Amino acid sequence: MDVLRENVKKLKPTERYCSILFDEMCLSSGLNYKSSSDIIDGFIDTGVYRSQMFGDHVLVFMIRGIKKKFKQPICYTFCQGATKQDELVRQLKEVICEVHKTGLRVVATISDQGRANEGAINIMRNDTRKHYISNNLEYRNDYYEVEVAKGEYLQIVHLFDVPHLMKCIRNNLITKDLTFSTNGIKKTAKWEHLIQLYQADSFIPDCKMLPRLTDAHVIPEKIPKMKVRNACQVFSQRVSAIMNFLASKSIIDPGAADTAEIFLFFDKLFDSLNVSFDKVVDGKIFRTSVKKNSIHHQLWMDSLKVLSTMKFVNKNGKAVSIPTIKNWEMTIKGFQTLSKALHIKGIQSLLPRVLNQDSLENLFGGIRSVGCSNPTCSIFMSSYKTLLLNNLVSSHSPGANCEDFTEGCLLTYKNLFSIRQETPEMPLLSCDLPEQVIPNQLDTTQYLRDLTHTFISGYIIKKINKNLLKNCKTCLKLICSNNTSSENYELLQAREYQPSRPSLKYPAPSFGLLVSKIIVNITQCLPSVCHHPKIKSILIDKILSNFNLSILHCPKHDDSIQYKIAECIVNLFLHFWCTEINRILSGKRKIKHN
Repeated sequence: MDVLRENVKKLKPTERYCSILFDEMCLSSGLNYKSSSDIIDGFIDTGVYRSQMFGDHVLVFMIRGIKKKFKQPICYTFCQGATKQDELVRQLKEVICEVHKTGLRVVATISDQGRANEGAINIMRNDTRKHYISNNLEYRNDYYEVEVAKGEYLQIVHLFDVPHLMKCIRNNLITKDLTFSTNGIKKTAKWEHLIQLYQADSFIPDCKMLPRLTDAHVIPEKIPKMKVRNACQVFSQRVSAIMNFLASKSIIDPGAADTAEIFLFFDKLFDSLNVSFDKVVDGKIFRTSVKKNSIHHQLWMDSLKVLSTMKFVNKNGKAVSIPTIKNWEMTIKGFQTLSKALHIKGIQSLLPRVLNQDSLENLFGGIRSVGCSNPTCSIFMSSYKTLLLNNLVSSHSPGANCEDFTEGCLLTYKNLFSIRQETPEMPLLSCDLPEQVIPNQLDTTQYLRDLTHTFISGYIIKKINKNLLKNCKTCLKLICSNNTSSENYELLQAREYQPSRPSLKYPAPSFGLLVSKIIVNITQCLPSVCHHPKIKSILIDKILSNFNLSILHCPKHDDSIQYKIAECIVNLFLHFWCTEINRILSGKRKIKHN
């Protein structure tokens, strides 16, 4: 935020108005120990709270300029499933306040129609309504307020992502009929009318009236439900005009005229809310910037009247409550309020396309292309940093569910690294789980376990000898055994490449027993404290306080050998434990019980 604050100082007052976009991306569950920060990534982490539950979604916040073209992802949190409504309210308020401190002025928030998103906005609106009522003020349900400083409230409009609304209307129309009224006449739109149109067009052998339409646009089983483009190409003036023409000739069901009308209705509405040009292009009169006296305002008022009559009806004729229609109304009212407010603030021309989630969708596409299609928390963080350092240099991600855009970031390499970053506060941690009790093992299992512990003890000796002891005879005499014929060393002997020339280290019985006890202790306590920051330090301190390592005394290495042995064991088991958990989560390994 300090970096952002420095760059905002260069912006003109009208260039500081922005929106906050937020959305969740699905992740794979998985753990990764990050030695640089001494923490295990992959758990729920909201910035102020951290628990042992696995994170499988990430919530990302991004700011996007309204007059000046800029975008900047600013933070993310990990959750399991969707972020809860109350937690989303807390995070959203905190983000708005922090962005406000940089000098930017938030006038809108944008999200999809997720249940938690709707619930969070309703909570904030209800809180605003209570505040107005308690102060004897009139409240209109077009905005909510956030206290950004003592006694200073910011009015913010919430908009639902318009392409997402279009997609949801299409998805509902596939399985339900849509009833609506214009000029007092009740009408019904049906998806089967589009199928009739498509079939009639498909019979033409050498050319098509609607060459853009394919099975992926029309046939329900073949439609990609998440693709916005396919929905928008159906709700178009061309499809509406040809459907209306064929219905008038009774080539298809005459009732298709109602469906043609609703297609044209949403085509005009989408054009008016997805504008990126200042002038009329291809005769689309609503696909121009919104000004004080532009034709958009009348269209929006007329659209609200039609939307208020809309209902989805299932095949049994029963009305079905669909939040998309209500959210269309809320979004249109939001644009009405926002365009007037921005005009007062000196922005005479508004391009509504800057008020959708395309930038955030493009970020998600970039993260998937940098890492993998379904990254873990750790891979997400690495990809996020890569894109941040590259200033999101690609204007469009291959396969992204949005249109191209050419917005720049507010951060640069120079000020990102030159400004000192504040140390984040320690998050609140969930209660530690009870330490795991390891059950008694079968004789064979216990035998193999003892051999494995002995082998690991030898590996640790080899590791610390290379990095610290440097073949110190005093130390090696304390921790190594000259008698290699004991049955405890059978696994070590089996692992020798050349039994006649041993190259592995054979631990002394006392050292092997010590390492074995430490391994058992780590295995028991790690699941309980795995979500703690500084996890390696916690485990090392636990080892040094619970075990007597005084048998390892050497005048040359007394100060460091005990800590190094504990550190080597902890490093080994942190990575091993994370790997085992990931294999279980991915189904590559099942939990075995005796």
